[in-house]
Amino acid sequence: MLTIGDRPVTAYGGIGLVPSHGIEDIDSLDVLVVPGAIAIDRVIGTPEIID
Repeated sequence: MLTIGDRPVTAYGGIGLVPSHGIEDIDSLDVLVVPGAIAIDRVIGTPEIID
């Protein structure tokens, strides 16, 4: 599990997610899951995710 940043996040509905890697630690992804993506416009506007 990875995140942008280095701190745990809480998804919509209260599920806690604790990253073991940062997005800078990987070359590519096969699958991207965006939990609790109610604010999907903010996610889509994040270059680190889209690139």
